[in-house]
Amino acid sequence: DELAALTNMLGLIGQQSPGKALSQLGRIYQINPSLAPVAAQMAMIHARLGDNANALRFMTEAAAIEPRNASFQINLAIMNDHAGNRDAAIRAYEQALAAAAGSSQALPLTAEAIRERLKYLRAN
Repeated sequence: DELAALTNMLGLIGQQSPGKALSQLGRIYQINPSLAPVAAQMAMIHARLGDNANALRFMTEAAAIEPRNASFQINLAIMNDHAGNRDAAIRAYEQALAAAAGSSQALPLTAEAIRERLKYLRAN
């Protein structure tokens, strides 16, 4: 898929030239804000830049557009967790587990590690 390739390429560019990548992704996003991979890539670049508010905003959008995407859900969970948004983190961790159970998509954390984090968040 050409869009996926372009989005991934801009993600790689974002590692060395985040402003340029965000500008290009922003143009694509303005044309079609329903493209979840574009919103997710923008979120990841904002996160690398330390712009947590925009990172969370765009990852929330990506996860809402593609709620069965385990990768978007786990990234949203981690971002919410780091921001201290306990309830939102719990919801996203739960959605990541559910999405991963129904797909072959690998998560960066094991299901057991996610369950342990959920246990901790629920207790505190």
